[in-house]
Amino acid sequence: MDETKDMIVLDNGKMVEKKQIAITIGRENKSFTIDGKLLVGRPEDRLNKVASKNE
Repeated sequence: MDETKDMIVLDNGKMVEKKQIAITIGRENKSFTIDGKLLVGRPEDRLNKVASKNE
């Protein structure tokens, strides 16, 4: 999977808009759903935002 500011490129090569999806991840018998609207923006900007909150 790859991403741009507004799009996610899936393993099958299809591009979808982040704001139109929800990603469900399963791990250790638990399931988490992430609203794609939370992912809009460049990955490096999201990391900088999280890092500045933790300081």
